Amino acid sequence: MQRTLNKFVNLIFVLFLAIPLPVFAYHTETQAPYQISISYDNTNGEVTLTWQESDGLEDNPPEYYRLFYGDSNTADDYSVDTTFGFTEALSNQSYTFSAEQIYNAFETTDFIFYAKIQARNDSGMTYSDMTSVVNVSYDYVYVPPSTTTSTTSSTTTSST
Repeated sequence: MQRTLNKFVNLIFVLFLAIPLPVFAYHTETQAPYQISISYDNTNGEVTLTWQESDGLEDNPPEYYRLFYGDSNTADDYSVDTTFGFTEALSNQSYTFSAEQIYNAFETTDFIFYAKIQARNDSGMTYSDMTSVVNVSYDYVYVPPSTTTSTTSSTTTSST
């Protein structure tokens, strides 16, 4: 009897190990974007951030992304929100900073541009962890458009 019971327990144990079971781990409420990268186009002075969206299995998918950027390695000087959120699992998203936008923020044209991203879901009040900080050397000479004001003078002639 004892021997039969041991065989039965061993068989159950082997089946438990042999048959794959789904992993029941906690999945985050809002996932941080994956594979953040940064690129600089020296022909027009644009900096583009690209990232991969989450796998879509989080409780609160991103309603939008907050992009933090700056000229220090913390990238905490400025932020901008995207007009888009989660669209498709593991698809790529990007945001492009224009030369004018960069010049207006930093008033210089030669520095290191740092950035990081956070996925945000305001409805569920959840925010992802920050991505790692990425950077690129920026050296585009941006010339702001000139604002020309013309004045017209009028003269009045009177005759007596």
